[in-house]
Amino acid sequence: MAESRQRILEDDVAAPLSMLPEALFGVEILLLRATPAYYGLGVPRGDGSGVVVIPGFLGSDLYLMEM
Repeated sequence: MAESRQRILEDDVAAPLSMLPEALFGVEILLLRATPAYYGLGVPRGDGSGVVVIPGFLGSDLYLMEM
């Protein structure tokens, strides 16, 4: 019984995650808006068919406004 409890405690280790990418979201938005593709320059025209954009799980429509 003690061996199984010991094994469970060893497996419960937090993953090393960096918060740096989350802190640089403003730079990411600026880089997106600085690219020519954001404004449609050099991008071929579509064929006129419709596109359905669905937000992710628990996501709102606010982050889809860039599209």
